[in-house]
Amino acid sequence: KRMETFNDETYNSYVGTNTAWFEPYVPVAVAKVAGTAAGSSWIGGSLLPATLAYATVKGVGWTDWGNRGLNDHEMKLNGLLKK
Repeated sequence: KRMETFNDETYNSYVGTNTAWFEPYVPVAVAKVAGTAAGSSWIGGSLLPATLAYATVKGVGWTDWGNRGLNDHEMKLNGLLKK
């Protein structure tokens, strides 16, 4: 059972992390659209790229160790919590 879980989670992590390739390009795109100051700011250069990468990775298959990577609210939204 442990090996099965390890293999499943490793595969999910591998598939999900392959979607984060765009992270270094986000500040450049923000700078082109909103100006150099926006691209080099904390929001455009750090917060936005990290948030987009996490959302993409989590949405494609990566899950945190534990309860499938979902918090209680997300589990309730997906009908996974017993009422």
